[in-house]
Amino acid sequence: MMYNEKIEALISAALADGKLTEKEKQVLFKKAQAEGIDLDEFEMVLDARLVELEKAEKEKAEKSAPKSTKYGDVRKCPVCGAMVPALAGTCPECGYEFSGVDANLTSKKLADKIEQVTNEWDSKINKIKEDNIDGWDKKWEMQKAKEQAIAQAILSIPIPITKSDLYEFMTVTQAAFLSRITPYYSAEAYHTKYQEALIKARQLFPNDETLRAVLDENEAVQAQYQVVHKKQPKISFIKPSIKFILGTLIVSIIIIVISSILYS
Repeated sequence: MMYNEKIEALISAALADGKLTEKEKQVLFKKAQAEGIDLDEFEMVLDARLVELEKAEKEKAEKSAPKSTKYGDVRKCPVCGAMVPALAGTCPECGYEFSGVDANLTSKKLADKIEQVTNEWDSKINKIKEDNIDGWDKKWEMQKAKEQAIAQAILSIPIPITKSDLYEFMTVTQAAFLSRITPYYSAEAYHTKYQEALIKARQLFPNDETLRAVLDENEAVQAQYQVVHKKQPKISFIKPSIKFILGTLIVSIIIIVISSILYS
């Protein structure tokens, strides 16, 4: 089904990156409603076009992909021809590193996942602000849920198995949990994934000098983490209502003290 030129242009722009965010959906639905288009029908059309786009991208990738070197649970080393377990990061015979199409993408996948979760929760929070639902307490609860959702997204990312991807992932997660601006829940999640990556590095690359240096400095990194985050409260923000009460109380105390000094 085709719509008028303006609607079609908006749909094309929204689907240009191969995905449809919640914010893009809201814009499209708002425009469709203004044009008198049935929203249920419009949603079905959007879903169908997204499926068609994903199918086309998949077919394109399959046509351009190099011939696989995998054989069931093993794969063939392109350098020496040895049969290598599918999950191995390097060939045990010649040391060739299997990078493939997913090399160095774990950190990007993580960033994309966090952006997706953030956008989804920001949309929910903005909706509450627009409708002024349940005041500040509701917004505070939503903000807390957003932080926890981001942390869960971090924890759900699988640990990479190739050396370059693993090293990059460890670098990114370490920088995140050592940053003072990273919220508590996210810092805890980054720290957990970093520890998992360390275990994987010990298993896959016990003799690699670059990763060995990371392992050797782990004690100092953990000490720094304790200083940066362990002294912070579990909830990195205070309810606005509580803030108001505390602020009022502090101001009252200051006024009483000043008055006592002036009139004593």
